[in-house]
Amino acid sequence: AVDRQVFSREVATRIAGLVFNKDGSRLVVEDDDNVLTYFDAKTWKSVQTVKEVRWTAAAVGGDLLAITGGAFMKPAIRLLSLTDGTEKSKFDVSATPGVFAFDADAKRLVVMTEMRNGDEKKVAFNDIPKDLKGLDRAEFEQKHDGRECDLLVYEVATGKELRKHRLWYTSFPNSTGMTVVGDTTYLITYDN
Repeated sequence: AVDRQVFSREVATRIAGLVFNKDGSRLVVEDDDNVLTYFDAKTWKSVQTVKEVRWTAAAVGGDLLAITGGAFMKPAIRLLSLTDGTEKSKFDVSATPGVFAFDADAKRLVVMTEMRNGDEKKVAFNDIPKDLKGLDRAEFEQKHDGRECDLLVYEVATGKELRKHRLWYTSFPNSTGMTVVGDTTYLITYDN
C-alpha cells in the first residue's frame, strides 16, 4: 500500500500503459497527459520523464520503446531505451503512425498509418445492402467508406522501410490494436 501511495503522487492523471524494462529495474508509465515517466522499481522515485508522447509500443527483450509525438506531430518514430529513456534512433515514416508494434525479437516494427481519403469507392450509408449484419456489414462499410491506410514494415536497426501495403481498413488509433507474430500482423478492432 505504501508503494501505491508514493506512486500515485508521481502520476496525477489516468495511466494509459505500464511496462517494465528487461531486468525489472525500471517501470515506464504512459499517462493521458502524453508523458512517459520512468520509475526506479526499488524506490518508486521518478528518474526520467519524456513529454509529448502520443503512442507507444514496447519491445522488452530489445530494451526499446517506440514512440510518436513531439513538435507538430511529424510522421516519425523515435526509439527510446526502456532502461533510461535515451533516444537510440529516430526515423521518418511516410505518413502519420496510428498504431504500431514490434515483432518478438525487436528486429522489425510494423506501423499502420492513420486513415486518409483514398481511391476506394464510397457507398452512402443508405445504400449499404440491408441484409448485411454483424461482421459482414462492418467489413462492407470498411471497404466502401472511401478511406484507407498503409501497413508499413521497418527494419529497427536501420529505419529502412522493408514493405508497404495499402489497406482498405480504416484505422482509428484509439480503437485499433496490433500484435506481430512471425511474419503475420494481427489487427484488433475494439469498436465491433
